[in-house]
Amino acid sequence: MMKKQKPVYKGVEFDSREEIEFYMWLDEAANHGLIFDGFTYQPMPYELSSKRTRLETEQLKTKVKKVEKHLLHPHKYTADFQFRLTMKGERLNMFISDRSTGLVVVDVKGGFNQHGGDREFSINQKWVFDKYGVYVNKVVPEKLFEASWCPVEARLTEKTRQVKKKYENCRTIEEFLK
Repeated sequence: MMKKQKPVYKGVEFDSREEIEFYMWLDEAANHGLIFDGFTYQPMPYELSSKRTRLETEQLKTKVKKVEKHLLHPHKYTADFQFRLTMKGERLNMFISDRSTGLVVVDVKGGFNQHGGDREFSINQKWVFDKYGVYVNKVVPEKLFEASWCPVEARLTEKTRQVKKKYENCRTIEEFLK
């Protein structure tokens, strides 16, 4: 069975079309001074649990040897994006950021999730906050676009360059900022 190819935008391979649309949103936000340039896609992972082993004794022919036996794999969580809001962007009150650094961490989710990723995300979100004090914002691009604006590139279909039905009533960033 062939693996499904991941979508590519501006030479970057993304995990989903929703991630590309959020990338477009961040690009427009940066161009309008709402976030600082240099947002990061898939930043460094957070280690939530390290590898766990157990020391056991193993009887060899002539001696007893201590052997490390594997119990649990390490658990790491990698967010989809991280960026910093400018003062102008903070006034929009759209994301929860770290008070000291202004860092916003985001996990992008689609409207439909067939493999239970939302349950796993919820656990990872709590765990990252508990261990690192970092709140991971869940973003569903379609809902974000309704509440703010839809990027021009995301608004259009790839082939025919017509406005997508789901985004036909969304504002542009210029309309949103007025």
